[in-house]
Amino acid sequence: QHFVDGSLPKLVQAYDILRANPKVVFLVVFKDKKFPNVRRLWNRLGFKSENLALMDGKHTYSARELFLICRTPPIHPQLWQRARQLLTHHVDFHQQ
Repeated sequence: QHFVDGSLPKLVQAYDILRANPKVVFLVVFKDKKFPNVRRLWNRLGFKSENLALMDGKHTYSARELFLICRTPPIHPQLWQRARQLLTHHVDFHQQ
């Protein structure tokens, strides 16, 4: 649930920018075995395992560019409509 109401609107808002950068990596805090449906939603949006890095608190990360997508309204009709389109029509992010 928290992926859908927390992360999904942010990803949808930044989707076109993220899609233009196929080497984008997301720092995530979920464990695959505990939340397999979250991984399925990432895949449904076109993001694969190589786009996800588990933030475990033991490593330091650096980046040339950083996208801060935290300032996104959690409920907005246009974001939900776009999310529905993206989740309905599976996109292979790597087949660009």
